[in-house]
Amino acid sequence: YLSEAEKVYNAQWGQSPLCEATDAQGRSTLPFSTLKSSPSSLCLLHEWLSPFGFNRSQIEQIANHLGGEPGRVFESPTHTLVIDREAVVVEPVSAPMKPLVIPEPGVYRIDETAKIRIEEVRVEEGISCDPNVATLDATTVRFPLTLRTVDPGDLFQPFGMEGRKLVSDFLTDRKLNLLDKRHQRVVVDATGAILWLVGLRTDHRFRVTPTTRTILRIIL
Repeated sequence: YLSEAEKVYNAQWGQSPLCEATDAQGRSTLPFSTLKSSPSSLCLLHEWLSPFGFNRSQIEQIANHLGGEPGRVFESPTHTLVIDREAVVVEPVSAPMKPLVIPEPGVYRIDETAKIRIEEVRVEEGISCDPNVATLDATTVRFPLTLRTVDPGDLFQPFGMEGRKLVSDFLTDRKLNLLDKRHQRVVVDATGAILWLVGLRTDHRFRVTPTTRTILRIIL
């Protein structure tokens, strides 16, 4: 009977593709709906998480926290896991991003695969709606700029809003999980003011207005 049970187990989980990365960062996601539909969520978690270096005790703790308050974090020697609102998310441990100082307009390499372009253009070229492009009034921006990850206590004035807001609160309102918050980048100017919460929102103080003559375009 033990051998037959092993066949059933392997048929259910042994060939599971769950350990495959789901995005370019090597991040993998297991939805709660998949866990709920499984005959044993604990067995499924074990098969999924063991290759990521999580031990039995950790996996049992993770199983006990499913459906609880989101944001609980677990660490293995090689991976970080966060229990999100609707899924368990795992990604490889990576070194923190080093701030990139940008002394003037031009093209700068962020890493082996990514670059950032800073250019000044005439206002006639218009405002871009691309989330990977920030369009600012060039006269309001002071170089050097710095591309970095979010720091605790960072504040900015989201475009279209009055008053400043904690970046962490803005990201929570957007329902970003803890891993996304850790990787979120900002561009700041020489005064330390946030110009752009990358991919999400520019700062209202640096917006293009009817008096703008030159646009500073930041492209990621």
